Amino acid sequence: MKRKKDPILSQHKILLAAKKEFVKYGFDGARMDRIADKAKVNKQLIYYYFKSKDLLFTEVLKESYRQLRTEEEKINIDNMTAYDAMLNLVSVNWNYYIKHPELIFLLSSENLMRARHVKDHLTTFLDINKNWEVLTKEIIEKGKKDKTIREDLDPMQINISIAALVIFYITNSSTLSLLYQTDLTSEEEKINRLQSIMDTIGSWITNKNL
Repeated sequence: MKRKKDPILSQHKILLAAKKEFVKYGFDGARMDRIADKAKVNKQLIYYYFKSKDLLFTEVLKESYRQLRTEEEKINIDNMTAYDAMLNLVSVNWNYYIKHPELIFLLSSENLMRARHVKDHLTTFLDINKNWEVLTKEIIEKGKKDKTIREDLDPMQINISIAALVIFYITNSSTLSLLYQTDLTSEEEKINRLQSIMDTIGSWITNKNL
């Protein structure tokens, strides 16, 4: 007897295969045939669930964002100072992007397309990503009480700076490793880089002159 197909499992397999395809080839270079082969499903099934290549890419990007925000939500700021909570946010972002650099490549493709998928589904993307602002604001409010960080911090600038410091290193590690004659992908250098980022953010959030 043939086993009944599990729609949730099938969609999960499609999303995983699609993520690998979009990361490797970009949106324009990605092919639905290859995604179907990797997911071991019929191509028609992909269109049944996701309707189009654009909607499939949108779902892949949504899921990647959700995974990052889920990791951030695990930070329990009640058990630490505002300063430690902010550095914990840095660490969570670093560890996520190191383990899942695919989000970086998905965002690169999306920005090359002028964020058209995000624009078409803006309400959903805003909802998925609202937690970073809520969390950062909570940390800043906590800082007003425990006085471990500045009170005038801007949540948006904090998150942009964290992302910039983390992502630049990951996306440019190949060229920088050659130019600095140092393997920036080694565990030792990644530890050094994370500490440098934390020192940078730590100095900024405590020094009113910066």
